[in-house]
Amino acid sequence: LASLLMDTATYGFSITLSCHAKEHLHATYAQLGLLGGLPPLFYSLMCLYSGRLSDRVGSLPPAFASVFLVSATIGAAWFAETFHHLLLAGICMGISIALFWPPIMRKLSRLSPGTALWGALGSFNVYWSIGVGIATIAAPLVYKHLGFHLSLVLALIAALAPVPLLMIRM
Repeated sequence: LASLLMDTATYGFSITLSCHAKEHLHATYAQLGLLGGLPPLFYSLMCLYSGRLSDRVGSLPPAFASVFLVSATIGAAWFAETFHHLLLAGICMGISIALFWPPIMRKLSRLSPGTALWGALGSFNVYWSIGVGIATIAAPLVYKHLGFHLSLVLALIAALAPVPLLMIRM
């Protein structure tokens, strides 16, 4: 469930940034491509380090750091006035969420020994995929009807919602 909420938050945030960039900042298609492409690139590179970090310090510290950084990034985006501010927020989101997934997957592998791991990983992938689907469908509608700032508030709520779940499971 934590993975569903985090992906709903982060993908909703990403789509909100793109909607705002297009509608209010008149972003070009190339700029929208940067906004959609650079955060996953930074995410991928950061995952190389966050996996090692979670092996050294455990799963909980990086996962909580991620929730804090994701929330701070959403809060900072509130003040974005230029495309470059949005791009920086997107890149920060990519880096921030990279501190979540490898530690969560590490913890999942520790909680699900043997053949139970395959079922746990399958469920994990179903949940985060549902989060992506929800965000992809809902974020443009939320943005259209509630605007940029309220969209960020909803993303922030979704980003903070996993905290109790992490405390229980980790």
